[in-house]
Amino acid sequence: MVNLLKGIFWFPKKLLRPGSILWVPILFLLGILVTFGVVFYLAAKTEVILTLRPKIVEKSLVFRIDDKLSQIDTENKVLPARSISAQVSGSRSAAATGKKTVGEKAKGEVTIYNRTDSVKKFNAGTILIGPGKLEFSLDTEAKVASKSPDPVSHTDHWGEGKASITALDIGAQYNIAAGSQFSFENLSTSAFSAENQVAFLGGTSRQITVVAKEDQEKLLADLTKELNQKAKTELESKISAEENLALTTLTTEVKVRKFDHEVAEEVSDLTLNLTIENQVLVFKRDDLLQLALGVLTPEEIGRLEIDKEQSQFEISPTTQSSSLGFVAKLKMVFRPKVDQAAIVEKIKGTSLASAQRYLSQLDSVKTVKIITSPGFFKVLSWLPFKKENIMVSVVTE
Repeated sequence: MVNLLKGIFWFPKKLLRPGSILWVPILFLLGILVTFGVVFYLAAKTEVILTLRPKIVEKSLVFRIDDKLSQIDTENKVLPARSISAQVSGSRSAAATGKKTVGEKAKGEVTIYNRTDSVKKFNAGTILIGPGKLEFSLDTEAKVASKSPDPVSHTDHWGEGKASITALDIGAQYNIAAGSQFSFENLSTSAFSAENQVAFLGGTSRQITVVAKEDQEKLLADLTKELNQKAKTELESKISAEENLALTTLTTEVKVRKFDHEVAEEVSDLTLNLTIENQVLVFKRDDLLQLALGVLTPEEIGRLEIDKEQSQFEISPTTQSSSLGFVAKLKMVFRPKVDQAAIVEKIKGTSLASAQRYLSQLDSVKTVKIITSPGFFKVLSWLPFKKENIMVSVVTE
């Protein structure tokens, strides 16, 4: 060591003698280098990210789901499923839009005239027709005497009888003036008639806002839609990332439906309290991909492995909705099989350039990214010697 240092440094020999002060910085420098080497061996970590060129395979697959199965039925293309449910409640108000005319019926008294030779009995409810063809009915039974001759004038006196009548409908138009003439429905006016001596009173009408049937139907539809969305969110929270809701199997059951007002009630606003329960079947995403792999040919797959995270599918119901059947349009992403352990064994303890060159030549590798941590180890441009400190991950484009 002394001879080597004498060849490198121009310091006088006496400075390199044992016990010389020059050994202090040399030993300090050597200590730093040794420490740095030990720390690099133990602490340096490298992540290798390989981006591979994928192979895309698109397939359509008809399958069914069944919550009574526990495993995939490959032969019949049936996936196991499980049923989940969510019960949600809510309330909603809306303005009433129905219109209704309300009021009182006009009442009065008439004198009934009988021009026949027989006593006439009129039952309660008998219809009388007044001015403007307005209709009234007798409140009670009425008997009217027959006509009688006058011995002095030798003329007939008509039989008369008093009776109370009520308008068949509400409204001020039934408040008719005194002296109005009435006829009887289905009876000749030459035989029977009536007249009021006093004007009729009490007939009124006004328009009010009431609950229409359409108001209840619309409120029910709007709140059901809102709660269905709320229930869907709750259902989604009950499944894992590896599961899918088969929304076409969704059923909705109304548990509580209570309107605070019924149809035709006078009110400005209508409120509905509603509780529904949604039930739906759930199947595993991996089960569908596994079923799809079973229908692919060796030529389509080759020596590739499926990238489940990148693979996608869309499902729609078949024409036979009662069979719980679906059509899946799959876009499956495949990538070459990579022996990560073998790669780590190959690149450990090699230079960054050598590792980069080797990795770039691997089959289907598009890009290579090497990340060293902590960052100050980058100056060495060297990979860790411990295989435990190298991690290889694979992604597809």
